[in-house]
Amino acid sequence: EVGHTLSLRHVLNSGAITPTGIPPVMGTGALDQPNQAFIEPTEFAFSGLNPGEIPGEPPFTQNSIQQLVNAVGVRSTAAGQPQANGITIVGVDDSVLRPSTFINNTISGSTNYGLNVEMNDNAVAQGVTVQGNEITGNGTGVRLVANGSGAMIDADGTIGGTGMNTLAGVSFTQGNTITGNTGDGFTAMAADGGTILGNLLNNNISNNGGNGASLLIEGGGHIDFGTPASNRIISGNTFDQNGGYGIFANSNVDATVDEAGQSMSLVIQGNTITGNTSGGVVAQLNGVNHVPPMTPAVGFRENNVLDLVIGQSTMPFGTPVASELNTITGNGGVGIGVVVNGTGKANVSIVGNTITGTTAGTDPIFNGDGINLIRRDSSLLLADVF
Repeated sequence: EVGHTLSLRHVLNSGAITPTGIPPVMGTGALDQPNQAFIEPTEFAFSGLNPGEIPGEPPFTQNSIQQLVNAVGVRSTAAGQPQANGITIVGVDDSVLRPSTFINNTISGSTNYGLNVEMNDNAVAQGVTVQGNEITGNGTGVRLVANGSGAMIDADGTIGGTGMNTLAGVSFTQGNTITGNTGDGFTAMAADGGTILGNLLNNNISNNGGNGASLLIEGGGHIDFGTPASNRIISGNTFDQNGGYGIFANSNVDATVDEAGQSMSLVIQGNTITGNTSGGVVAQLNGVNHVPPMTPAVGFRENNVLDLVIGQSTMPFGTPVASELNTITGNGGVGIGVVVNGTGKANVSIVGNTITGTTAGTDPIFNGDGINLIRRDSSLLLADVF
């Protein structure tokens, strides 16, 4: 009935093109829609064929999504009426965002976020897929936030991709173009116990004013972009000429966060990370310090853990695997930097990467180093570097 209200006509189930391939909203049993489809999810179609329901009417193609946009309209960006967000979805309490796909959109001119998915409290976003979009000229390009002990975003299916999508007979690469935004190109933040599962695959994340990609934990939480068997990995991307770091990971905790309350896992392989002002890849752990010889309170040791793989993980290391090796060149400050503070623990593997041409920046800690690993306070840093 929503479709009829927006003057949409029926379309055939056969041949209809929807975002994820499920039956179209405007299908009908009077044509070829199976009865089962009426009790299952449906989607507005990019295109579908109306065979001519009115006597004498010839068949025609209906572009339901475009017609929906035309009916609803878009917000004016005239002076005094800025467009705050291109697409924003906010969940609270126990709400659930069913598997959602954002494909082949052009999102530009938003002052805050191009695409924003934010889950609070116990809200859950299931199966967020972002592919083939051009996200340019916004504040932050893509922003994912899970804020609350039960909040979760599952975005490992995928942000970018290794294949092609075909819409209305036209093929598009699954990787996103996220460029020219004034802030970060991509941000994932888990706060106060939230969880984000995700990946970045074959995206061009370049020329943004902030970091190319930021992966952040505030007050405890979990970020997993480091389980390749579950498609959680940062791979095949280009991070070029961003105003901050190419990739920045940062976890801040305090003494209220117990050992089960925080984890960050990242696998970074096969990326090109070049010309970023502040550095190539930088990870930091910040938290409370228990000065020896005082014994840390139970539960407060290792409440800030980073598992970081940059480059080859396939053994033996003496046999290079080209698809796993990063090229990190011409960045300012540092090629790869890891800083561990408080009682944090970092398990780091840096193997087989090409790191060249790093230039001195304004940060006195990172001053033109290819690799710089720093341990402070009562922290622990374990590293394999080959």
